[in-house]
Amino acid sequence: MNSNLDLWVEEAVDCFETDGSLSGQNISKFNKLLQLIVEEWSIDNDLFRVSDKTISRKAREVLRKARRYKNPVQYFHNSKGDVQKSLHSEPHLKYTIVFPLNIKFTAMGDRPDSFTIQEENLIRIANSTWKTQYWPSIKNKRNIKRVLEKSPNSINSNNFSYWKYQVEAVDQRYAMNRISELVELLCAKINFSLHQGRAPDFHASTGPWPYRWSQLRPPFIYFVFKEGIHLGYYKREKYNSYFYSTDPEPRKTVRVSSNKQERYVFGMEYLPDIPRELDDVDQVLVDGLYLYQSGIAESDQQDAFLNYWRGIENMTLTNEQERMTEIPSRTASLFEPENKEIFKYRLQRVRLIRNNLVHEGRQTKVEDDDLKLLKTVLEALIMLFVEFRQKWDITDFEFVLNTGRNDETKLKEMKNSRHREIYLIQQMLNDK
Repeated sequence: MNSNLDLWVEEAVDCFETDGSLSGQNISKFNKLLQLIVEEWSIDNDLFRVSDKTISRKAREVLRKARRYKNPVQYFHNSKGDVQKSLHSEPHLKYTIVFPLNIKFTAMGDRPDSFTIQEENLIRIANSTWKTQYWPSIKNKRNIKRVLEKSPNSINSNNFSYWKYQVEAVDQRYAMNRISELVELLCAKINFSLHQGRAPDFHASTGPWPYRWSQLRPPFIYFVFKEGIHLGYYKREKYNSYFYSTDPEPRKTVRVSSNKQERYVFGMEYLPDIPRELDDVDQVLVDGLYLYQSGIAESDQQDAFLNYWRGIENMTLTNEQERMTEIPSRTASLFEPENKEIFKYRLQRVRLIRNNLVHEGRQTKVEDDDLKLLKTVLEALIMLFVEFRQKWDITDFEFVLNTGRNDETKLKEMKNSRHREIYLIQQMLNDK
């Protein structure tokens, strides 16, 4: 049992007044403690289809009641099962989330009707369906009109294709969290397919907005429709709310045609449909794809650099105790460059750039070639995990990444040594 959790519970309970209220500085302190408590409580959001907000509400009520008991910490721990039962009995509502995505497939026969991401479907909406079924119930909402008037994106332009996602959940926040994860992963897969092994299509922005390696990003806005419950029967789904992205910049259209179509099809078939329940290997792969997306669609070169680096750090299985100097040697084994010394030097150079950015706080310029190198390394790691995800476990990947830095002579010596060890183990087994 986590002793920190016990301490947090005690401090959170002490924040309440005798009448069960929170006031003054106690409110801020309690909210900070509540976040830590909910994280440590480890209630499975996906199992109960609830957001952290709902779990926080339940935890808050348990902590409020715990103040009445002689041992509030024990009461808190004993209440977890009851909270899970109450979450299990919460009614589920059907949410439909409609959104624009800045990707267009120019050939009619090549347009996908849906995407399957982690065993869930994102369904394409015909433009006519968007304009007749969804837009009329949205366009006159005062708050949305104000948002769209200020937005650089025109929702009914030809920049977008339109999609929807349907999910049953206890609360709307869970539905939004889930679609955000799915769309981010979808964009990563599409961007990997279109840009793996390739330099940027162009280097100059055609307007005031900064250039990005890829323009494909998650939507600038989502519209939520909810199927409500009234007097024991379901009403028609109706518009409920919207969520506007913290990245509101213009979404320039990504058009998939001709040779891009071939790369798209090959890449999307190459990348697996990763299941919803992630094992250790798939968790590393998914995290790597998220950071690949963050890097390739980031306009600030330093931020893009750090996102790529974090992806490499994650996929080389480098833990906090290991030095950053390990990363170049682990990744160098994935390549056979013409000049190994130059390649090693470039890897060491980007490591120093990363240290300057993170630890020294220096104004360090990131060049296009630095980004290209990190993007290439991260792509190689993604391909390694895709290739062997069903053949190796996480310790196998650790062994390969740690051992692959050795030259051929050293690897042969290790092989002979292992054969000798296997022979000796067999002799020991024979004597048992």
